[in-house]
Amino acid sequence: ILKDRMNLMHDEYRKNKHIKMALQIHDEVAFEVPESFDPSKLVEIMEAPDGKFTIPLIVDHKMVDIWSKT
Repeated sequence: ILKDRMNLMHDEYRKNKHIKMALQIHDEVAFEVPESFDPSKLVEIMEAPDGKFTIPLIVDHKMVDIWSKT
């Protein structure tokens, strides 16, 4: 599921040089984004039903200035 969602996010943001998928570990994905970034579109992409699974994918997000604050 996560791989499919990451591909959708890549398609959505590949032309925007200010948004970069920086890291994916297990069920977490980290992005480098400008401070003004609104994560609602990413959440929408990740939570959208795909027709394959009936279990909802719930997204929890936060934005930090420094990676060590995660």
